[in-house]
This record gives sequence, C-alpha cells and structure tokens, in this order.
Amino acid sequence: MSVTDSLRQRLLSISDGLTDDDVTHMKSLCLDVISRKEADDISSGFQLFELLETKGKLTDDYLYYVADLVKCVGQVCLLDHIDQGKTTFGKGRCHINTFRLYLTKLAMEIDDSEFKALKKSCNCNKEEITEFYQLMTFLENRKKITVRDISFLEEASKKAKLQGRIPSILQSFRDQLAYEADQYRITSDPKGICVIINNEKFTSGHHPDRQGTNVDAGKLERLFHRFKYKVERYNDCSAKQITDILKEISMRDHWRYDCFICCVLSHGTTGRVFGVDGMDVTISDLLELFFDSRCLSLAEKPKLFFFQACQGTATEGLKMDLPTTGVTADVLMDDKQPSAVDIEGNMLLGYATPPGFKSFRSGEDGSWYIEALVGSLKRSAAREDILGILTQVNDDVSRKKGYEKDGCRYVTQIPCPVFTLKKKVLLDCQSTVTHLQY
Repeated sequence: MSVTDSLRQRLLSISDGLTDDDVTHMKSLCLDVISRKEADDISSGFQLFELLETKGKLTDDYLYYVADLVKCVGQVCLLDHIDQGKTTFGKGRCHINTFRLYLTKLAMEIDDSEFKALKKSCNCNKEEITEFYQLMTFLENRKKITVRDISFLEEASKKAKLQGRIPSILQSFRDQLAYEADQYRITSDPKGICVIINNEKFTSGHHPDRQGTNVDAGKLERLFHRFKYKVERYNDCSAKQITDILKEISMRDHWRYDCFICCVLSHGTTGRVFGVDGMDVTISDLLELFFDSRCLSLAEKPKLFFFQACQGTATEGLKMDLPTTGVTADVLMDDKQPSAVDIEGNMLLGYATPPGFKSFRSGEDGSWYIEALVGSLKRSAAREDILGILTQVNDDVSRKKGYEKDGCRYVTQIPCPVFTLKKKVLLDCQSTVTHLQY
C-alpha cells in the first residue's frame, strides 16, 4: 500500500475490531467498486482496505469511504482510529452507492426465518443459496432487481409477510432510487466548490478594463455562499493562471462534494476567454480538465460552467433612438480562428451570448447576464432545476435594452446555454431525504 505506516497501523486496528459479519457487509457495500470475484477472495477488513487503495478509494488524506463503511456496519466506535478532521468536512454525505447501501440495511435486519420466507417468495429453490447476499446476487443476475428497480423485491417481501423495520427500509429504498433517477443528488455540505475567475484590469495595453465586473463577482460569491458551496474567487488572472488554477482544482479530491461550478468573467471570443495579459485560453481545454477520465472524483456529478464573456463581435438589435444607459461589450478583436468546444456528459455551459455575438456589461450594475442569472437563482434555485432557470434568464436578458458606449447603436442580447446533463440540477436543494445522513 502507498499509505503511511501510521495509517496502515490504524487500518489494522479497525480491521481487528470488525466481526466476520461486518466484513461481509462491507464487501457488499463496495460491489460498485470491486468485483464479486475480488470480494470472494477477501477474508478480513484489512484485505478490503488494501484492495480499495488500489482502486483509488483510500489514501492518507482520503478516508471518507472507509469512514462510511465503518459507519454503515454500525461500528462507529472504530472511527476513533481515524483522524476525524479528515472525515467530518463534508458532514452528512454518504458516499456509498444507494443500491448497495439499502441491500446491506436489509441484510442486517432480516433473520433466518424471514430469509427462508423471502427466498421461497422469490421462487428460488437452489439449495446452495443460504444467505441473503447470495439471494440478491441470484436476483441481480436474472435482472429481477436492478440499481433502478426493486419492485420485484418489494412484492416478494409483501408475499413473505416480512415485518419489523423491513417495510420501512424498502419504502426508503424506493424513495431514494426515485429521487436519484430524477435529479442529481446534491445533499453534501458543502455542496461543492464554486470557482470565480474575475478579470477586471487588463495589462495588455490595448485591452480595456472591465468596469462593473466586481459587481458580478460579488453577487455570485454571496449567492453561492448562501447556497452552501465552497467559493474560491481569483481576481485578475493571466491566461496561464486561469489554466493553472483550474488544473489544480481538477486534481483535488472532490469525493466529498456533489457538484462543481465555475464562473469565468472576462473578455472573450468564440470558443475562448482571455487572461488579463491578453492571451487566450481555449474553453474546451478548460472543460477537459474536468472530464470523468481526468477528474474521477467528479465522475457522474454535474459540472456547471458560466461564461460572462463575448463570443464574437456581432451585435443583436437595430439602431434606435431610445433613452437608456450606455453599456460595454466583453469582446476582444483578434485574427485567430475560433476553436470548437468539446463537451461530455453531465456538463452545462452557460454562455452569456451565442457564438459570434457580444455580451454587455454596465459599469454600475454589472453584466446583463450575471444580473439575470443571480436574480433567477435567488428566486427559484430551491425548487426549479437549472435548465428551467436558464430559460427564464434567456427571457430576462432578451428584454434588456441599451446603447453601446459610443451611443450610435442600440443593442440587445440573449444567452446561450449548452448542456449534456442527464438529470435535473437543483443548486439550492434542501433535501428531505434523511436516511443517507449520519
């Protein structure tokens, strides 16, 4: 193992405190991480911990998964062997797969007579199946139960007339699967990291400063603090600093978190944003840092990026003689060819404007896009998913009117979200599901 000698000794102490049943339950809890064959070869907790280390689930600084396993089998006293400072940050979040967690809850509750009744009601007459987990494997192999459907198990339990806590566990099981089938689970505390790149003062000489951007950054910072995200704000970053900051954050352990948010406030053009040094960063390069293959701890979790930056030099609208406030565009002219943006699953890109167009910002009130985004999130983030909110943001921004600072052209704007999300995202969700909490 690559863990320290000190941690090795603590893991041995935990292993010594586990019963054979505890180890059996813990192996079941890990079946989304290890194979059944690997599980069959394990006879002690320490062997399991060694295997988890090879799977990237255990390091000296990453003890959440082991702590969850210990808690799930009811051996909370063994947590004394773990540095609690490394497991309590991100309190309330259970990292065990929901399907495995509830099968284990049932296994810990059911007695021999109930097991026999359940086996009979499942129409299983195989003599070699003598344990609950063997029966569950039998049902899984025959597609009678899946990670999204336990209706067969529920009906079999009713037929077997199982009593006690089992019906309530099954109901909680169904409720949680239904919840996770419809929306991403965002219940950790903090919910995730929110990065704000805020570029105001450009040092490249011919690139104008972005007056009003601090208004935007302040609004976003306060909003996501209130939503219980861990906000990190970086001001006036060069192109290299933008890349380095996001690369460093992508390499962190996000296992304790349920979501990732990145807000970039700068000048831009199609497919790229600019550092204060006038050098550009390709948006697709930033996104790739957070692909599942590069950032395993954010795999299958929502990753949201918001870009308050122009995506070109065109303007929407016509010249009109209407009294309104002058606005500035977040655009830089350049002769480079725009880059296509690659995107994979579970991502959302919130662009202030479509490719090829300008976005606008007031020196006093901040940008049209961020003002509308923050306002809509404040009103609706607890009850409406992000795509519904961004539809409202599109409408709000499209209603705004302004002149560019030269006073010659009346302009309008409409944002342009792009997404590959698979479920709903509620950024301020206050989950009523409590059975996954400790």
